Amino acid sequence: MKTRDDPEIVSRDAGTPQGGVISPLLANIALDGLENAVYSCLVQKSDRGKTRKNNGELTYVRYADDFIVAHKDLEVIQRVQKHIERYLGSKGLELSKAKTKIVHSLDSYESNKPGIGFLGFHIRQVPSGRHNSARVRGNVKD
Repeated sequence: MKTRDDPEIVSRDAGTPQGGVISPLLANIALDGLENAVYSCLVQKSDRGKTRKNNGELTYVRYADDFIVAHKDLEVIQRVQKHIERYLGSKGLELSKAKTKIVHSLDSYESNKPGIGFLGFHIRQVPSGRHNSARVRGNVKD
C-alpha cells in the first residue's frame, strides 16, 4: 500500500479530453507567452543599433488553443508562422497541419476559400461595387 510519502505515479496515454473543463486552462498555460513571441519576431534593428517594433497592422487573437494572426503582407504572415512553429517546438508542441492555413480575406489563396472560420464565426471581406452609397435601389423609399 502506498502512503502519502510514497505516491504512485501513473502514466496516462489518453491525456486531457478535448472539450473537457480543464482543457482551456491547460491551453492557456501552455500558450502563455505566444503573443510576445509573435510580436518579438517583428522587432527590427535600425542601422543606428536601435530596435523598433514593426508590427504595424499585425493582429493576433487567441482563445484557449485557437488563434489567428492577420496582416496585410504575406511575407510577414509566413515569417510569423515560422516563428510560431519554433516557439511551439521549444515547448514540445506543434501546429496542426490540418487546421493551419494561410487565407486571404477577399480572394482565394492556394485553393483555400476566402475568409476564415474562428470561434463559430466566418470572417471575410465582401467585394463591393465601384460606386456605393447608403441607399440601395428598391430597398429605401425616397
